[in-house]
Amino acid sequence: VVSDDRPTTLTGALGDNDGIVAAIGTGSFLGSKRGDVYRFVGGWGLVLSDEASAAWLGRTALAETLLAEDGMRPIAGLATSIFARFDGKANAIIDFAAQATPADFGTLSPLVTQAAASGDVLAVDLMGRGADYIERAFAVLKPRPHENLCLTGGLGPDYAMYLSPATRACVRPALGSALDGALMLARRMT
Repeated sequence: VVSDDRPTTLTGALGDNDGIVAAIGTGSFLGSKRGDVYRFVGGWGLVLSDEASAAWLGRTALAETLLAEDGMRPIAGLATSIFARFDGKANAIIDFAAQATPADFGTLSPLVTQAAASGDVLAVDLMGRGADYIERAFAVLKPRPHENLCLTGGLGPDYAMYLSPATRACVRPALGSALDGALMLARRMT
């Protein structure tokens, strides 16, 4: 059976349990698993979706840096770091973005998470926007009382501290990876 990574990610993270997963890596999606019924939110690709993902975070940080260049926000912290990465040239940012893949944009996300950890206002704002998306998608999936939320992917756990206390109380570590989920699903077919 050929499948995308969404069912395998949910099965790996939740095992045989029901729950919700926020898979936040280069791209993003949220999904719920209740028995054999899966439901998904997002994951439509960077052009139209993938909010909170590393690619979204990097692309949005570039856009906000250009707003700083235009004088619409202070050039400090994160914006300064991004400008330094592009030799202080706005046109270098434009040239990069014109050819960047989601993975290329994603390489900028550590600048955001590191700056947010240091309290940079812009970086904290971006992490807050990503966390808000996770909260809204979590609500759309209609969490049941005491239902777990697993934050997976390379960036997922970084959002935990930006979630509301009620949502943060639902966060549990993933039981396994997407590969673990694929193996579980394959074993069920035999």
